[in-house]
Amino acid sequence: MHHSNPPRLPMRILQFFARFEDFRFIAGDFEEMYQSIARRQSIRSAKFWLYLELICSIPGFIKTSIYWSVIMFRSYLIVAFRNIRKYKGYTFINVAGLAIGLACCMLISLWILNAMSFDKFYPEVNQIHRVMVENANSTPNLLGPALQDEIAEVQYATRIEWTHSALLKSEDHMAYEWCLAADSTFFDIFGYRFLVGDSKTALQTPNSIVLAKDVAEKYFPKQDAIGQSLSWNNNRIFTVTGVIENVPQNSILQFDMVVSIDNITLYFKERGMDYMSWDWWSASTYVKVWDGVTTQQLNDKLSNFLIPDGNEVINFYSINIANLYRHLTDIDGYIAVFSAVAIIILIMACINFINLTTARTGTRAKETGIRKVVGAYRSSLIFQYFGESFILTFSSLLIALGILYLALPALNSIHVFNLSLDMLYSSQMIIIMIVTTILTAILAGLYPAMVLSGFKPVAVLKNDFKTGRWGSLLRKSLVVTQFFLSIVLIIGTIIVYSQVDYFKSKDAGYNKEHVVNIILRSGNRENYELLKSELAKDPSILAVTGSTVGMPYWRWTTGAANWEGKLESDVEVAVNKIDFNFIKTFQIEITEGRDFSRDITSDSKSAYLINQKMADLMGLDPIIGTNLSMWGDEGKIIGVIEDFHFRPLQTTIQPLVLLLRPNDVNILYTRIQSGNIPASIDFIKTTWEKINPDYPFEYQFLDQQFNVSYRSIERIGKLIGIFSSLAIFIGCLGLFGLASFTAEQRTKEIGIRKVLGASVAGIVQMISREFVVLVTIANVLAWPLAWYVMNLWLEDFAYRVEITWMVFLLVGGFSLIIALLTVSYQAIRAAHANPVDAIKCE
Repeated sequence: MHHSNPPRLPMRILQFFARFEDFRFIAGDFEEMYQSIARRQSIRSAKFWLYLELICSIPGFIKTSIYWSVIMFRSYLIVAFRNIRKYKGYTFINVAGLAIGLACCMLISLWILNAMSFDKFYPEVNQIHRVMVENANSTPNLLGPALQDEIAEVQYATRIEWTHSALLKSEDHMAYEWCLAADSTFFDIFGYRFLVGDSKTALQTPNSIVLAKDVAEKYFPKQDAIGQSLSWNNNRIFTVTGVIENVPQNSILQFDMVVSIDNITLYFKERGMDYMSWDWWSASTYVKVWDGVTTQQLNDKLSNFLIPDGNEVINFYSINIANLYRHLTDIDGYIAVFSAVAIIILIMACINFINLTTARTGTRAKETGIRKVVGAYRSSLIFQYFGESFILTFSSLLIALGILYLALPALNSIHVFNLSLDMLYSSQMIIIMIVTTILTAILAGLYPAMVLSGFKPVAVLKNDFKTGRWGSLLRKSLVVTQFFLSIVLIIGTIIVYSQVDYFKSKDAGYNKEHVVNIILRSGNRENYELLKSELAKDPSILAVTGSTVGMPYWRWTTGAANWEGKLESDVEVAVNKIDFNFIKTFQIEITEGRDFSRDITSDSKSAYLINQKMADLMGLDPIIGTNLSMWGDEGKIIGVIEDFHFRPLQTTIQPLVLLLRPNDVNILYTRIQSGNIPASIDFIKTTWEKINPDYPFEYQFLDQQFNVSYRSIERIGKLIGIFSSLAIFIGCLGLFGLASFTAEQRTKEIGIRKVLGASVAGIVQMISREFVVLVTIANVLAWPLAWYVMNLWLEDFAYRVEITWMVFLLVGGFSLIIALLTVSYQAIRAAHANPVDAIKCE
């Protein structure tokens, strides 16, 4: 006789199947049949029969499962839609909050994807690096060729010079275009796709120019651009040798055209200056390494690089171009901040869902109890409640997409974003939308599903279940959380805007009001003196001057300043070349000595003005008459000026040296009277067109340009302000829903109180008191965190506002008023209800 226990796993699976399928045997017969076959035949035959029965049962189980799943899903769907339709107000609050939260998440995701995608579109992107050096924005002009010759890991090297906007002119069109100059290896490194022309020969001659597609179509709309001639700044003719695809927006290199860097060399050679020098630092250097060479291997060769024609060693380093945008802009911090804000808003929307669902626990409890009595499993009830959450969340997703389509163009127009709706269709964005929506549905529905499905049917039907204490505590905690997060965002918004206003209103050390600046180019720079003298003839023109580098972006620094007793060899000082009347035009105070004078000819060759920071650095007394050497040229300090902000106020004032070099002026400044600004501008324009008829007149007010330097911070303020408003709106939606629920739950109590003589004001106070306490607690918790976070942010600025208690008190009062206004509507409505109806209400 053969006796054996049947295998446990297939037995359990078959017994599980038997719950869903009408088999020939009931669940208990499987083991009896197994033993019978084992006795009559063998254990092996019994096992064979058992596994065969299991295999044959699978199709029936699948068929039955699908059938009942469809039936159950249809049932759950009907119930879900009935609940949604029955509680329209709660549904609106949930959908509106989730839609706003999802829209914010998608918006921030678009921005993050755009920021993270910068310069990753290049072929062989891992081989492209920018060579840099600490505390400098450029590299020596001879570095590129030296790297290609001396470092075996470097396949190609190119120098890039920004020539700013150049005037392009064809027979039918004229406009300023953004131009860069580069070596012939530029296209070997970056691999831009040529629509017409050959990348190998496109920049081999000085008079060659490569155009972006849009620019080529602008100047040659009905003909092939290759071989066509273009006038460049009215003083040179270029031949189009190539047309490339448009440069993507997510590139740190933005240009409309590329010319050979030999043009820059020729330009300076005509003026007696040697551009090709190790002492001249104005180029950006990019390299392409051989496949397999890592950034670390390249940096090992770049560190302690020996200048070929001398004994100077410079510690260069490289950044892969895929990481360059993040390295130069500190975008990682912004990504972290806005990701946190988007998550906060989405969590607040989920809190609304949880709050309002648990608030209606009593209403849904009987439904749960009856379902359990008639045989519903807890798993099926969980599935139902999650189903309702998924329906609401995916409905919110559709609304969120509509919000995004409407909002994004408006946000782009006010310079908050620069994003395209086409990015919504990218595979990454679609995955983010699906994953975010699913996670939101799970997060919003998890707690309600667990709580509602866990009620015991007997207790529910006897109305003896207890959820009030913990449910009430949860709702209060979530309300505090919502307003806590909202208050932190509002305080952050106010402090950011205060910092921007502080920058705009702070005394810059010079008068930037009513100053018009005009960029001069190589074709019209020779007319500078004539233009200056003609402008001075008008009485509304108070002063005219010029400089090489324009405010507030003086980034030209040098370590070539030397004086007797200099202690530090690597001191970097800012430098600018200016014209007469510069100090007068900007109304900068001279604290010692004198200004540059036309009557003293040596001023244009061997005299320097320095700021107070430079005087303090030198530490000499007396400072006037002290010898100072710049790039080997000896001169004397003739004056000390008050420190002024020639760079944005995010940075401290650096030591500064000013040289008198009228022939090197690139920007013309004109101070005009404040009485009739349009007439003054018309006079400047007429004078310009008379002297420079071949150049369009373009100008900008210096104070506007000054404010533009804070646009990135202002953009942060706008974004946080928008998100704060949305957070408050979502919080008020939830508060409105809870106040409505509270008034509904206390209908009979309100009726009895009114019958006993309670006033409307007393009832409103009774209902509102609880929410006022919750918002007050949120303020107390939010203030320390907001103070700490904003202090960390302000530490990045050399000049900053002080965070005062008035900000916290204002935000606290504002949040309380918003909460009271939100709750009062429902409270007043409940207080004015007929007490007879209230007492009769069940």
